[in-house]
Amino acid sequence: MPSGLFTMASKRTAASVLRNGPAYLVAFVAAIACLAAERAVEPMFVERSAFLMVMPALLIGAVLGGVGPALLVVVLGLIGNQILTNGSLTTNPANLISAITFSLLGVFCGLASDALRRGRSEQRESVEGLRALLDAVPDAMFQFDARGVIRSFSASAVRMFGWSAEDITGRPVWDLFPESSHAPIRDCLEAVETNAGYDGFGGTRLLLGQRHDGTGFQMELSVCRNGSTTVRLFTGFARDLTDRMVEQERIRALEAELMHMARLTAMGQMTTTLAHELNQPLAAATNFMMASERLLSRPSPDIPMIVEALRSGVEQTMRAGDIIRRLRVFITKREPHRSLEDIAEVLREAAALAMAGSYDIDLRWEVEPRLDPVLIDRIQIQQVVVNLVRNAREAMAGAADRRLVIGLRREGPLIVVSVSDSGPGVEPAIASHLLDAFVTSKPHGLGVGLSISRNIVESHGGGLWLDPSEGPGATFRFTLAATAEEAVFEAA
Repeated sequence: MPSGLFTMASKRTAASVLRNGPAYLVAFVAAIACLAAERAVEPMFVERSAFLMVMPALLIGAVLGGVGPALLVVVLGLIGNQILTNGSLTTNPANLISAITFSLLGVFCGLASDALRRGRSEQRESVEGLRALLDAVPDAMFQFDARGVIRSFSASAVRMFGWSAEDITGRPVWDLFPESSHAPIRDCLEAVETNAGYDGFGGTRLLLGQRHDGTGFQMELSVCRNGSTTVRLFTGFARDLTDRMVEQERIRALEAELMHMARLTAMGQMTTTLAHELNQPLAAATNFMMASERLLSRPSPDIPMIVEALRSGVEQTMRAGDIIRRLRVFITKREPHRSLEDIAEVLREAAALAMAGSYDIDLRWEVEPRLDPVLIDRIQIQQVVVNLVRNAREAMAGAADRRLVIGLRREGPLIVVSVSDSGPGVEPAIASHLLDAFVTSKPHGLGVGLSISRNIVESHGGGLWLDPSEGPGATFRFTLAATAEEAVFEAA
């Protein structure tokens, strides 16, 4: 066992010598030089001061190589002074104490140097590890001082902004932003410079960044303050939102396509009803035209009656045209667009479309008068109303008492719309998750209509829910944000 430890120690010593070979060589040369100088000025020193001449070599060895070269200098110093003092180093107690002190000082200097070197190495490894970690983070990181001068630039920042770290370091931080943002950034930095306690960069902001080639991109920027009280530094973390915005745009396009398909499906299911609804005014207009033709063929035509018949025929034709217009607007594929609308008018148009052919349903309106316009997407809100009214119609199929009540009122900052029917109501088993996707109470339903309606209402800042009620029937309510007077004035 001892021989194994000795072999291992020998290998470690040999590896240390090979690794610090130049340090050992310099320590050896320095020790010889110091001993030669000591020999040259020997008459000027007493024996107990002889080790002072070797101290420079000891410090050189400790600084360059640590404890190994320092011990080499100690050994050479002891041997050299033993020779120079004619053997009195070990026989004279005072010289022996000096030798021991010199040896202990050499060991201490070597160990202290090793500790410092190890600390520097660990610090360097920590810094390199932190830099590698920051370079691996997808968010860009850059550091700048209170004057706006960039101090450091991470690899992610290089990829995001297109600047090399060498080119951007020392340049103003506003070079990372379009020209329109330069003045606000300078003003904020000036406030920081004049007021040590001011921090105008707090929080996360959505800004427009600018790459080295001049192209702009949306980014999310967070800036935190660090550094000492004398040197104020700021670290910025930027996240490129280009991919996120592309993904959000793709999702919005898919949602718009899904809403369009839902409207087409709803109208497709009402094809027979709509055909009958169109046939009635067209047939009436035809009858009025034929009656007018017969009246005109008489020897003494009744002009007032003919005019009245023609007027009635025009009214029926316009009625058919209104149905076709509402249907065309409802099913046309379009980009979402919000405008100030009369919510009562929007509801009446949607109800007229959804109630086509339902003459045996008692439709009642409970509308609060003089409501302010609301900022909505007209077609999307009509899609919600059409879906709720059609569900109510289907729920009341076969019921003896078929009543449908559409309510509209204001509650504080919200507009509340309600659709109530006199059907059998919703089963408690599915009432709590009826608005989830693919949940339906219809035998052949897909369960997407209410889910789409809820998404539409929530995108308008409101909510859609099934109002629990006692007795037969079901009441669905949804809310919309009431438009402030300032918004009405600006939109106008």
